[in-house]
Amino acid sequence: MRQGLATHPVAILAASVLLAPGLASGQSALEWGPFRLIPTLGLTETFTDNVVLAPPGQEESDFITTIGLGLALKLRGTNYGGNLGGRVDILRYAENTDLDTTRYTAFADGRWELFGRLNLTLVEEFKRTDEFVGTVPEFTELVDHY
Repeated sequence: MRQGLATHPVAILAASVLLAPGLASGQSALEWGPFRLIPTLGLTETFTDNVVLAPPGQEESDFITTIGLGLALKLRGTNYGGNLGGRVDILRYAENTDLDTTRYTAFADGRWELFGRLNLTLVEEFKRTDEFVGTVPEFTELVDHY
């Protein structure tokens, strides 16, 4: 069963964060001491003339609407900083609705200043995407590299 965007639980959560009283007054983030909570909302419209990377003569074109919802918690200090957050991208195809999908990304990073200008940075990113349904001719046979 296809779930409409208006009833998508992530869309409801993002809308409630975006409409929080502090943000409605024109602020771009909620702040608590060294912490900042930053919501993001993006809308992208893409046109492709070969949506499944089909061979020449079998191409299908389509418009893809992407709604991106994200939330990040940032910590900034004098000698340290970090980010923790996630993003959801909801892709909706105009013609090829069987390709509709939702992609998830979670990330965390930290930065510590050790000695003067020497920094230690750790980054971790997890992505849950969809399987590609098309064919990629360049990668269907073994290529020897010398």
